[in-house]
Amino acid sequence: MIATNPDNLSDKAILNGLTLWEAIFSFGSPALVESAQMGQQAVKAPEMKNMGFWDIIGAAGSTIVQLQHNHGRQAEIIKELKSEILGLIKKADLMAFGYKEPREIDDAPIKIPPDLFLNGEINWNNSELKNRNFEFSAIRIFSNNHFMAPEKLNADKKEIKIKNNFSEIEPDRHIDEKRAAEYLGISYKTLQGYRVKGGGPEFVKIGKKTVRYKFSDLQKWTENKKKKNTSQN
Repeated sequence: MIATNPDNLSDKAILNGLTLWEAIFSFGSPALVESAQMGQQAVKAPEMKNMGFWDIIGAAGSTIVQLQHNHGRQAEIIKELKSEILGLIKKADLMAFGYKEPREIDDAPIKIPPDLFLNGEINWNNSELKNRNFEFSAIRIFSNNHFMAPEKLNADKKEIKIKNNFSEIEPDRHIDEKRAAEYLGISYKTLQGYRVKGGGPEFVKIGKKTVRYKFSDLQKWTENKKKKNTSQN
């Protein structure tokens, strides 16, 4: 783990980062990323059999217009994702490192101040930045969690442990299968298996896919599973 908010990185450490273009698809909103990765939607070629010349020309023109529309929409999505990444850099949720140009052979990558991004000329494909007299190459993006200090990591683990304290759950409350499996100390796949073959705790099915477990039923099931020796069934 690297020290919190370092001012520079080693040549080896920077290889763990993402280029500006990769960061778009790693840290952008999942919905936008999915839309962008779909690329230009396939446009079904019109059936030209038995079509007249002018009909073919019209159909081809319509296809081109649709392709242009899809390309334009994809460009808008990429623009939104880029704006999101810059916003995360501004808030220091993401940190950027790169080599300051002109670069000497023994120069180490340094942290780039967020304001240089906000007012600079960014080459997303080549992962480069220019801002007046400053120029950076081989830029890599890191999540702020990557630089979290050990004491902060331990604090977060403690917080997660507290969140997993089941003593605060009321007996009549219904919880999802993953939370139920966590309480029982088994995988949710195993819990799913119990629902198929039987022998597991009672559950409530809401709709076609939603399953919930009443916490008191889980407690009752575990109590019934208690054994005093291995010979008991």
